[in-house]
Amino acid sequence: MYNIELVRQLCRDINDAKDNPQKEEELLDLLHAVIKENQEEVRIRMAFLAMKYVNAVSDAKAAALRPGFCRASLHPPIHEA
Repeated sequence: MYNIELVRQLCRDINDAKDNPQKEEELLDLLHAVIKENQEEVRIRMAFLAMKYVNAVSDAKAAALRPGFCRASLHPPIHEA
């Protein structure tokens, strides 16, 4: 995941560079690259989790398609003391 401080600093630098269009453009390109890299990392992690837990996801989907299925049945009842 991207470093939030890096993103904040880039945003501050972009704001400070509003009088220098070339520097502003370079910083915007860098910010876009950071965001794109983060999105790719998230996509890869999601694909990994989907493969790792494919059986759990398939079982949950199958249960959800059964007649009379209630989402509340996925959670244990709460017993108050």
